[in-house]
Amino acid sequence: MGRMKKFDETAQQVLNLMKDTISAKTFFVATTQDERFRILQTINQEGGCSIPAKVDAPLSESYCGKVVHDSRPLLIKNSLQSDLVNNMQVTYDFSIGSYLGVPITFEDGTTFGTLCALDPSPYVLEERDIKKLEGYAKLIANSLELEKAFLKLQDYELQTKKEFQLARNVQRSVISKPYKDAHIEIDSIYTPSFHLSGDVCTWYKIKENLYGVIVLDVMGHGVSSALIGMALHASLKDIIMREVEPFEVMNELNQVVLTLFEDDSNMVTFVTGIYTLIDFNIKTVRYMNAGHPPGLVIHSKHHELLDRGSMPLGIYPQLTQKTGEVSFESADEILLYSDGLTDFLYTEKESAAETMAREHSTAKKENQTTISHFSNYVHSQSDHADDICLVSIKLKR
Repeated sequence: MGRMKKFDETAQQVLNLMKDTISAKTFFVATTQDERFRILQTINQEGGCSIPAKVDAPLSESYCGKVVHDSRPLLIKNSLQSDLVNNMQVTYDFSIGSYLGVPITFEDGTTFGTLCALDPSPYVLEERDIKKLEGYAKLIANSLELEKAFLKLQDYELQTKKEFQLARNVQRSVISKPYKDAHIEIDSIYTPSFHLSGDVCTWYKIKENLYGVIVLDVMGHGVSSALIGMALHASLKDIIMREVEPFEVMNELNQVVLTLFEDDSNMVTFVTGIYTLIDFNIKTVRYMNAGHPPGLVIHSKHHELLDRGSMPLGIYPQLTQKTGEVSFESADEILLYSDGLTDFLYTEKESAAETMAREHSTAKKENQTTISHFSNYVHSQSDHADDICLVSIKLKR
């Protein structure tokens, strides 16, 4: 075991207590692991035993080896008259007249080492000192176990952080990149509340003049919602390219959500979402909203809500076939977002849609893009109560 800062502090404090409460002149803490006897901390008062500055010897050549072997305290009142130790070289090298050692034992029964008091004179240590030393040894054992647990927790947190970062990188790698062509320009903000996000946003050019954009928000936060979101993301391209129309896409996604939990009746979740099909052939946005905050189509002088639809996905096997359609003109902009953004910008005086429209107007007055304007808000705080997602869709011609 490597040396630990808190252990060193505790050991020194315990040795000072021993010095004040036990009559001997020399005290030490030793480790007896790997069949070696190593002294870690020492207090040696004037007239004490001859303890070298560094001790690292075979365990069998030390008194402490006998303490560990028997797993109990060892009191030797007169070393020179004790048949147990008077033939050991350490008796003379350390000038030991009397000795008391107790094992330092962990909760699981394993032994870390020994806590010892010794003196050049015989008959200095008595039976009454055993309980004191055992109490001090327990303090050291507790300190070691606490620090081991703390270091293990630190290692776990570090490993978990690395794994979350890897998962976050994987999650970010599948997010659609900003898209731009002669008709449309799409960009987004995607910020998790924790390491991973339960929000999903993606977009596809289905065919010439036809684009599908979807935002989903899995109930909850963190790992579980992120895993569900990733599972849904894996199905999105196939469903959108195959089904195309809003109701068909959302109804198919509803089946995917239900299938994820068909073998676990105790697992209950739902997913809100909005899917828009942007058709430049007839300049309309066909959409379906499944219990999600209403999207906005922002025209030059007013805005329209994308709020028609059904309940969230994953609740009932069949969605209500209710979709909406909005016409658009060149230079209009569509905003799709999760409730994490509107909660972040919450004000009692207006609805979520009104807040989004107002902030969009502010961005325009300040000659900022929608994404850069909202990014300034979002990134002004490092922690968020909910995942945040915003998709800006600029319609050109």
